Amino acid sequence: DNEYMLLGGERRITAIDKLIEDPNVPEWNEDTLIPCTIKDLDKIKLPLSDEAKEQYALITTNKEARKYTDADRYIEVQAWKRIIDELRANGVDTINMEDKDIQIKGEKTRDILARTTGMSQGQIQRYNKVENNATANLINSVLDDEISIGVAERAVDILTPREQDSLAEAARSQKIAPIDVDTFKKEEYTDKVNSDVEELLENIKNKKIYFTEKQEREYTKLIKKLANILNK
Repeated sequence: DNEYMLLGGERRITAIDKLIEDPNVPEWNEDTLIPCTIKDLDKIKLPLSDEAKEQYALITTNKEARKYTDADRYIEVQAWKRIIDELRANGVDTINMEDKDIQIKGEKTRDILARTTGMSQGQIQRYNKVENNATANLINSVLDDEISIGVAERAVDILTPREQDSLAEAARSQKIAPIDVDTFKKEEYTDKVNSDVEELLENIKNKKIYFTEKQEREYTKLIKKLANILNK
């Protein structure tokens, strides 16, 4: 149940390690140190398991400490969904958060998420769509801040799982915008290729082929290009 929070923590530690190793980053001092806030779980007065309390402490502390990325929002939405489920299972009617009461009993999850996260229902729907339809590799790309939630949403709308994984692989070395997602969509052309090749072979059947030196170079270039396309 704590998978996404652990993933988020591991990725933050990795990011910090990279900053420390980067020679272009100024030396660490009191102005560049990354703050660490410790919360006493016993002070979280909610009927939650220790794991759920840890999630609650992490998402509320992170929200106070820094600007959120799409990865942070993804982790927050998934964590809140598990917390809400546990609160419901324990018969909680309302919780108080930042001096405001949030209704749990009888409310739809998306409405509760909108109030707890501060996101619109449209934003929350995007994160849920990606969670429910994306491959593990694509989700990891969001969690690693390699692609935006907009890219991931477009990907799950039009790409097959295999194509989503290809996009995730490409995102490791290049910046991908939502408009670029369409380039990863592959259509089935097997029948057309077979038909074209058969027609070509039929047209040259029993014919002798002669090339000038220039035509031979052009032919070789086109054959290599075709082979590269078909082998991708």
